[in-house]
Amino acid sequence: MQLHNLNIGARLALAFTAILLLTLGVVGTGVWLLDRNAALLDRIAFSDAEKERALRTWLMETRSNAVRGVVLTRSDDAQLKQLLTPEFEATSRRITEV
Repeated sequence: MQLHNLNIGARLALAFTAILLLTLGVVGTGVWLLDRNAALLDRIAFSDAEKERALRTWLMETRSNAVRGVVLTRSDDAQLKQLLTPEFEATSRRITEV
C-alpha cells in the first residue's frame, strides 16, 4: 500500500499520529530529565550544603585561631597568654574535629 493511494483523511490521521508520537517522546524525555534534575537538586541542597557548612565553620575557627596565635607568639604578657591559651587549644581541637 502506497501513501498516495490513501484518501486525505487517512493521510491526515497518519500525520497526526506521527506528530503525537513525537510529542509523547519529547514529553517523556522532559519528564525523565526533570526527575534526574530533582535528584541532583536534592544532593546539592543536602549533601553539599552540609559540606559547605563544615567548611565555613573550619574557616571561621581557623581565622580566629590565627589571630590568637599571632597574639600569643608576639606578646610577652603572661596574663594575656593565660587568658588566650585555653581558647586557642579548645579551638584547635574543634578545628581538628571538623
